[in-house]
Amino acid sequence: MEKAVLLRPSNGSLTSVTSLSTAPKGGSLGCGTTDGRILLVDTKKGKIIQTIQGHEGAVAAVSILKDGSRIVTSSWDRTTRLWPKKGKEEPLILKHNSEVKALAIAGQAGKGAAGAKDGEVKIFSLGTLKCIRNLQTHRSDVSGLAFTDDGTGLITTSWDGECKLWDVSKYEADHTILSQGERVRAMALSKDDSRVFLGLHSGTILVVNREDPADVTRLEGHDDLVSALAISPDGAYLASGGWDRKVIVWRLKSNRKKNTGTILSGVTALSWGPKDGRLYSADFSGTVIAWIP
Repeated sequence: MEKAVLLRPSNGSLTSVTSLSTAPKGGSLGCGTTDGRILLVDTKKGKIIQTIQGHEGAVAAVSILKDGSRIVTSSWDRTTRLWPKKGKEEPLILKHNSEVKALAIAGQAGKGAAGAKDGEVKIFSLGTLKCIRNLQTHRSDVSGLAFTDDGTGLITTSWDGECKLWDVSKYEADHTILSQGERVRAMALSKDDSRVFLGLHSGTILVVNREDPADVTRLEGHDDLVSALAISPDGAYLASGGWDRKVIVWRLKSNRKKNTGTILSGVTALSWGPKDGRLYSADFSGTVIAWIP
């Protein structure tokens, strides 16, 4: 993979970029920072086209909604917010009881989910940001959330080492997919919902068959905790990033490495472009890189 720097720390600032979200139609990238800003970056020119301010803590997750007109963010300031992409309207705010660390959107179902350090997940309306239901999902930090394709299931992972499936239509636990002893630091769900990918504190990635939890494959390639996972738009590749400064692209058909690159510091976030096959990575230095196939 070739790499091109899309965003560098400005004015000598070492503000980390903590989360990424590519616009569904391409052309821009949403970047959340440790100082509470959301930067919209032109992916062709590498220029900041808009800065949104309002959070009082690190932005742990960003999601640009499918219509491109709104952005949902979750933060360590104990809020989830819904922002208009243009205009000066105030955001809608959903308050949590502890730092928010994970976010998932089910656009077709009109719902979102935000998971916090205390193990609670709030299911909310995308239209109003009103809380629909509180789920006490885990004993520790929620580290990953993903809705199934039909929006009726929600997969959750946590520092408590567990991965669970929740029935969102009934707002209750369906079953525990996997329970193991290590912290789960990142999670991704395959495009067909059949496999869950768990990035562990040790640097291992577990590939778990959702219907048969005994069917587990281990991907070894990182030397430190796996901090970010992302599935390519065509579902053929998994990207992983870790605190070892490595970005790895895996072929999911064979579970083998396709490419490996190294960046300046620990990886904080990954996001695939919807059309151009590019992978974007962010790290603790505040640098965003475009990986070009």
